[in-house]
Amino acid sequence: MMKKLLLVISLFCSFTANAHDKSGSLGESASATDIFAVSCGDNTHQVYFELLATLPNGSPSDLKVSVELLGGKNTITVTDESSVDNLKSRSVDIQSSSLIVLINKNKAGKANFTIQYHCESASGDHTETEINQIQNQ
Repeated sequence: MMKKLLLVISLFCSFTANAHDKSGSLGESASATDIFAVSCGDNTHQVYFELLATLPNGSPSDLKVSVELLGGKNTITVTDESSVDNLKSRSVDIQSSSLIVLINKNKAGKANFTIQYHCESASGDHTETEINQIQNQ
């Protein structure tokens, strides 16, 4: 019984380590921007990325949240086209082993976000992933 329990715990830990989530919020100002640095381990080829934006009560329903991914010579913008539908943005892969992630919005109003990201090798295996917040507005 104990071996089965340890196996279940180890499987759970390995699955939850594969994808990483980071949640936050953007303040009222139209210029509010959160910035993160994502660092990946050795043998990283690309970073997988998705965005989910939600709006608290009182925010404009047409407010959109975007993420700019800056990775070496590559830059990609991802926008959650509807922050009221609880659907994620399109997913993207950016070829880089480290990223600067800028999260902003198109107008004044509060917004919440969750980003999902993970570093991958060229064969699709997950590599070490770390995130640090640089700016919180």
